This record gives sequence, structure tokens and C-alpha cells, in this order.
Amino acid sequence: MTTKSIYIIFFLFFTLDQTQYYWEHNVGIIGFMFSMYKLYILILLASLIVYQIVKLGKPENRIKSRILSILCGAVVIYLSYTKPQGLINFQQFEPNIVLEAKKRAGGNCNTTIKLFEDNSFKEIDRCFGSSIKRGKWKFERDTFIISEYVNGKSINEYYYKAIIKKSSKYSQSQSLIRFNNKSDTIGTRMKILINRIN
Repeated sequence: MTTKSIYIIFFLFFTLDQTQYYWEHNVGIIGFMFSMYKLYILILLASLIVYQIVKLGKPENRIKSRILSILCGAVVIYLSYTKPQGLINFQQFEPNIVLEAKKRAGGNCNTTIKLFEDNSFKEIDRCFGSSIKRGKWKFERDTFIISEYVNGKSINEYYYKAIIKKSSKYSQSQSLIRFNNKSDTIGTRMKILINRIN
């Protein structure tokens, strides 16, 4: 393998890793597999670096490009391991969260919804892949009205309103209960993690 090929491999991995926040919700199971096997990919890249270091044992292989590729690869692996969310926390550019709720399901699946102060929302569904949908919300009396959905990949559930209730009369924790339509009287319960509305 040439040093040029090594540069390309490390560059592609670093780019995918650092921009995962933007693309993982649009590629379904590919994003899930990238996250799941990221550690194994790092091990393979580390093995590639070790192989290049071993090749430095021969004087004729001690070329500047090989040494630079080793240093470059070491930096990429170190940053990917110590900064798993990326060098830049892209979530800091989102509007302030006024409400966040989460629902866990089997198989490590979960759904998270975030309502922002600019009356937009983001809902992320993770289950052997990741999907996202966005839209607008407004608060009327004690009810959230959800509207203007922008469809995400593999999402087939939509909710038109939600209310906040105590999880139980003996608990101070709160739940967000979402309803599909007017005939839905049970709703889907989510645990509220952040509530700056009331």
C-alpha cells in the first residue's frame, strides 16, 4: 500500500467521523454500522500504522512521506478516540432547548424529541439506523401543537399534539404524552429530561 493511499484512507475516515452529526440521520443503517464498528475501524487503522512503523526498520523505507503518514494517522486515531463527538460540538449551534423528552424501547432503540425556543423541533429515532424529522410547534394552554413535519428517512409515525403530565401522582417527574390523532386517547409516553416551559 502506497503512502498516498494511506493518506486518502485516513482523510476519508477523519472527514466521515468529524461530519457524522450531519449525515448519519440520512443514510439509515449505514450510519448505525459506522458508529457500531468505529472501534474496529480504529483498530484496523492502528494496525496499519504499526505496519508502517515496522517497515521503517529498513533504511530504504525511511522516507519522509511514510513518516508523515504515520504521524498523520496517529493524530487521526488520537482525535477520533478522545473526541468521539468530533472536534466541533455542532449541537452548540442549535437554538436553546426548552423541552427534551426521550422514550426507550427494546434492542437499544430510542426516540428523542427536542423543542427549541424558536418554535422548531427535532425528533431523532435510533434503531439499527438513525432517522430525523423536523417541524414547528406552538403551545396552546397546556397542549403542544405539532406541525410542518419535514419527513425523515424510515419514519412512519407522526404526532399532532402532546401534553405534559406527572409520571404518577406520587412522583415529581414529568412525562410528555403524544397523540397521533383525535381518536387516540392513550397516547405515547416519553420521559421529560429538560423542561424550561413550566
